[in-house]
This record gives sequence, structure tokens and C-alpha cells, in this order.
Amino acid sequence: MGEPAALESDKKCGTLFCRQQVQNALAQDSNRKESLESCRDAVGATELEIESLLMKPRLLTIVFGLVLSCMAAQAHHSISGAYITSKEITVEGIVREFHFVNPHPFLVVEVRNANGMVQTWRLEMDNRSELSEVGMKNSTFKSGDRIVASGNPAATQKESLYIRKLERASDGFQYEQIGSSPVIKSKPR
Repeated sequence: MGEPAALESDKKCGTLFCRQQVQNALAQDSNRKESLESCRDAVGATELEIESLLMKPRLLTIVFGLVLSCMAAQAHHSISGAYITSKEITVEGIVREFHFVNPHPFLVVEVRNANGMVQTWRLEMDNRSELSEVGMKNSTFKSGDRIVASGNPAATQKESLYIRKLERASDGFQYEQIGSSPVIKSKPR
């Protein structure tokens, strides 16, 4: 009751009161200080453990990212892995569908074989971004277009071809894969 006004106001805000409580607890128990220091050490160890646990997900994320990158690279086939590059064949037929999609646009073409039977062929092209750069677009091929295509047959899929050269006689359109670059010799529709 007879406490100074400054102490009275500190009690109201709690600052001095809390400090005094801590000092009293430490003074009452001399072992308490050692207990607090060992607790601090224990908390420090726990913080290190927590940091270690937090680093594990980061490391796992990095490893997972690398694995996915490798899988994506492997999934995106090389031409020589998916097609027989030492062999070239020519097919002539009528376009039924043109899929201007990533990663490789392709044509679905009806081709008559030597026996007169109609076969459905899938003719794959270079990647979409490079084809777009040279002017190819969704409307370049329409159902009913007659084409002649030469290229490498697929290693495992029947009636599949990687196009090296394609011609559409009706308008003189010519597409050719020269090395790793597509070339269009006449303007596509």
C-alpha cells in the first residue's frame, strides 16, 4: 500500500511485476537458474532438431525435382530411340485429322496398302513451337487433303512415321525436316 507511484503504475502494466516475480523465483531456488539454463540448452537442441527436420523436406523437394527432370527428359523421346532412322519409307494418303498439339503435332492419315486395304497412320512432326515459328498453324491441314509423306517408321508402333518430308500437290505446300529444323517451302494456309 505504501509503494511509490512509479511501482504502482508498473504493476498496472505488469512489466515490473513480472520482472520481480522472475527475480523472486530465481532467488528462492538457487537451482532454478541452473534449471533455466539447462532448459535453454534443451530448447536450443530442439530448435536444431526442428531445423534439421525442416531441411529434410527441402532436400527431398530438390531430389524429387531432379528425378522429375530426368524422367521428363527420358519421356521426351529422341528420334533415334522411337523411330528407325536408318530406314525411310513413303506413304500417300488422305488427311483425316490434324492435331496441332504439344509436344509434337501429328496427322492422322488414311493410307491404302499394297492390297488395297485402308490403314490409319499416325504421322508425327517436329515440336510445335518450332513449327509455329516457321508459319504452321491449326489450319495448315484439313480433313480431305491428299498428301505424300516420307520419313522414318516407328520402332515399335505399326503405321507410325516421323515425317522428314511432306508434300500437298493441290497447292504446292512442302514441309521438310532438315536436321533438327523444320522448313516450309510454300506458305501454309
